Amino acid sequence: MGFVIRFALKNIWRYKRRTIITFAAISIGIGAFVFLDSMLKGAYSESVRNFIDYESAHLKTYNREFYREMEDEGFLLLDEGIDDYENLEKLIEAENVFVAPRIAFSARLVNEEIGGERPFTVIGIDPEKDKNVYKLPDVVLSGRLLKAGENGILMGRVGAKKMEAGLGDTLTILTRTKYDTYQAISVDVVGIVDPPNPNVNRSVAYIPLDVADVDLQMEGSVTEIGIRAGSDNVDDLLHNLMNKLESSNLSQLQVVSWKESGKDWLTLTKTKTAGSYIMIFVIFIIAAVGIVNTMLMSVFERVQEIGMMRALGMNDREVLWSFIFEGGAIGFFGAIFGVFLGLIFNSYLIYHGFDWGFFGDVDIGYRIMGVSKGVWNPGAFTFAFLFSIIVPALISIYPSRKAIKMEITQALRTA
Repeated sequence: MGFVIRFALKNIWRYKRRTIITFAAISIGIGAFVFLDSMLKGAYSESVRNFIDYESAHLKTYNREFYREMEDEGFLLLDEGIDDYENLEKLIEAENVFVAPRIAFSARLVNEEIGGERPFTVIGIDPEKDKNVYKLPDVVLSGRLLKAGENGILMGRVGAKKMEAGLGDTLTILTRTKYDTYQAISVDVVGIVDPPNPNVNRSVAYIPLDVADVDLQMEGSVTEIGIRAGSDNVDDLLHNLMNKLESSNLSQLQVVSWKESGKDWLTLTKTKTAGSYIMIFVIFIIAAVGIVNTMLMSVFERVQEIGMMRALGMNDREVLWSFIFEGGAIGFFGAIFGVFLGLIFNSYLIYHGFDWGFFGDVDIGYRIMGVSKGVWNPGAFTFAFLFSIIVPALISIYPSRKAIKMEITQALRTA
């Protein structure tokens, strides 16, 4: 067997140019696969973080009817809110669990100076409680955060740009109250935030909770309570809260995890990821075609040599294994360089990231704007490395078996 391995390794470099091209195909395929895998997993992780930090929290409590109508029709029914929410907060709050009551409602923002208006989701927030659950204080671009009781509004950078609104500008919120009467609320822009969640940045604005309560005639009710857990055990917290609501005769309320809130975009993200992996699989197929070509040429150009080796006593099994080792060796050396390329590409993503701002304000299906960093995924390296060794070895079997089946005399006469 030692002779067979040495013989196979020697044959790799008989056709240097062809072998180098095959090495390159394998290496580029591995490098591209590792890069794309790291980028997609990093984008997914960043999207989840941005969804939780700026949109869904870990959990949310809703009135069941409000949640059903919001999910089915997209309507935010202010008359189906959570009454006496302060007592509910006390029921929910525990060690390392923070809550933030909110009033979310659909509106149109009007900038009368330019005569423009756009649909927005406006959210009434408690400035003190909200910062424990959501991360708006971390992304203030200009101005300041809201203060309780003021007729102020906090806007995303992209939304403010579309409204042509700046600090100090006065906007009008056109909406309906809890009792379905029209309401116009005049507010001044006190701050611009730049959250990395595009949905929030584009079309969400914030006003103080107490102002929303009065102007929308909410009478002390809210539409949702955001919940942030201090630990990662969100599923257990969800289960415990549902039991608490049931035992407290609050079955009209519902606790929803971020996974449930984001099921639509999570499904879309997984679909996009699957499509990207199909593309990278095509790259592997192209590399495999190059390997097939190399092995076919290698075997069929050496039919006479194979006949001579068999005539000198080398059995069919040894001939077959020599080509399997040769294909595996080509894949091995290509995989080594490919993993090296993958390490370089992935290191760039880990330390510098990929700037999704390249796509501008286009919705790319991820809850992400700006730079997202890659992740180390040993499984991707292992899969690519083994794939690149096993496939060439298996591919080598077909042409070598075909050559072996020829009669020795016929093989010796082959030019």
